[in-house]
Amino acid sequence: MSNLQLKRRRRTAALATALFAILVLQPHAAAAQRILGPADDATVVPRGLFRIGVQPTWGRANERFSDGLNGRKKGVPERLAIDFDVDSLTPSRFEPLRPLTSALQTLTGNTLNPSTLGRLRVDFDYSSVTTPITLEYGVTRRLTVGVLVPYVKTRNELTMNPNPDRTGGTIGINPARALAGARAQNLLVTTQLGEAVTRLQGALTSCQGSAAPKCTAINADRARARSWRRAERQSPPPSAPCTARARARAPATPPSMGRRCS
Repeated sequence: MSNLQLKRRRRTAALATALFAILVLQPHAAAAQRILGPADDATVVPRGLFRIGVQPTWGRANERFSDGLNGRKKGVPERLAIDFDVDSLTPSRFEPLRPLTSALQTLTGNTLNPSTLGRLRVDFDYSSVTTPITLEYGVTRRLTVGVLVPYVKTRNELTMNPNPDRTGGTIGINPARALAGARAQNLLVTTQLGEAVTRLQGALTSCQGSAAPKCTAINADRARARSWRRAERQSPPPSAPCTARARARAPATPPSMGRRCS
């Protein structure tokens, strides 16, 4: 064998080895199911396969951007329920205060200072979780059918806080419900009021038709004296048992007095 033939054979073997390596090592596309993206996706399911999808989304809001109305600066973040705030919770806005206000005005003879729970602050908090559950089937390579079951969970929390700064109300929650010292002070006040009414009743009886100097003020306005007595008797005495009626009156009292029904 000549040198020329040997070189030709070597070249042929080298070409055959290179061709074999190209055929063996050439990458092929792998068959797999495409996953869905985080947004809307129209990818079809391969024929004969199923695909299940679960894509939860969360949302929460308790503020908005101001529209600039009612003297507020436009574009500034504000509470969602700020439009429901009330400057002052007076009897005209909160009906349960009306009988209490009437009794206090009769008892004190003062109609100039209205009863109010102070400013009302309203907060609104909204949150939701939306979870669409999908089941799809590939009918053909270009046609997919499926069903979607949405699961939605929402939470709405509304909080009303009267007199949030604790300085704007003339009446409020009875502190005796939480403080033992306040309860003792309230009991002392109601006891003194009860004693005063008892003395007033005795004076009304003994001064009937009397010209004694101590009876002058009572006899001059006996109707008003009787109205004070009736106003005080609208609340049960400190020693009275806690009935349902007493419990209904116990929660709200003027800031400086009140009684607790336990």
